[in-house]
Amino acid sequence: MANKRPLIMDSGAIKELTSTDDLLVPGSVTDGTNSTVAPTLTCDSGVAIRDAVYLDGSGVIQKADATSISTAPAVGVVISKPTSVSCRVVANGLVAGFSGLTIGELYLSETAGELTSTAPTASATIFQSMGRAISTSVVLVKVDVAIERGTV
Repeated sequence: MANKRPLIMDSGAIKELTSTDDLLVPGSVTDGTNSTVAPTLTCDSGVAIRDAVYLDGSGVIQKADATSISTAPAVGVVISKPTSVSCRVVANGLVAGFSGLTIGELYLSETAGELTSTAPTASATIFQSMGRAISTSVVLVKVDVAIERGTV
């Protein structure tokens, strides 16, 4: 039986991984060597690794939540904090280190900084897919467009 290699999307094309390819799991990057994927940004000191975050009007990363358009849309998930007021954020990629996830779609939560497997449904909340839990501890982050639910 021939060895089978995982398939990946690379610039819109499906390709097989080779033995020399490297899969990045940004949640494990703490030394800043991956700055082209996740540049260093200014963030609020209350933001933590693995928080869902948005960019406020002053250009500062804050914890995102689905309760209001003023705290959304999320721009990604924090993968490291080189200092208390700087962080690296990914909008697309694998992030490890979560616990207790349910495999499947994840959404921006109504709790600041969190992801949830249940999409918010109340009026005036924000519906935003944030990616998929591919295991109980790893998320494939893929930030989607945010939609504000009507206030009918």
